Amino acid sequence: MILSEELVEVYEGNNDRTKYLVILSEDEDLDTAKAASGGLAMLTSVSTKSCLKVFEAKCWRECLIQLVSSKDHELQHRGVCIVYNLIDAGKLEEGKKLVRIAAVIYCEREGQKRILVGRQGQMLKNIGTEARLEIERMLGMKVFLELFVKVRANWRESRVFVEELDWRKQLEHLVSARP
Repeated sequence: MILSEELVEVYEGNNDRTKYLVILSEDEDLDTAKAASGGLAMLTSVSTKSCLKVFEAKCWRECLIQLVSSKDHELQHRGVCIVYNLIDAGKLEEGKKLVRIAAVIYCEREGQKRILVGRQGQMLKNIGTEARLEIERMLGMKVFLELFVKVRANWRESRVFVEELDWRKQLEHLVSARP
């Protein structure tokens, strides 16, 4: 019944039905928890909107932890299915709205690396946050920025290495590698 298009549209509508399924999934009554989590697993397998609505429930994290760590194997299975569906839906949404960038900051000595990383990574976090905000402003969309700091002695004196860092050359390489 939960796979009926009309019913899916009802759950996707402007209501709290999906949140209610989340809450009922951690009910003390085993039959109620199984029914609600089973419905939620099926609903999230066909509806990205419903996956996003799961996160509107205040207790979504606790509920999923309770399901996947349950002693009842049926509840565990339903919990794993829900988590899988949420991850899968997140990938679809992420592909639409999020740009992923991995960047390396090169320095020549370990001491420079320690300065760039800072105490407990705070300096690198600040650098990354400022860079991410600037990139988001330029692109007009959300950005996931992953930064790495690597030590490579005398890297600035290696013409070949510096040319490899040129983003235009990297882009040319990526385009020429496409089938």
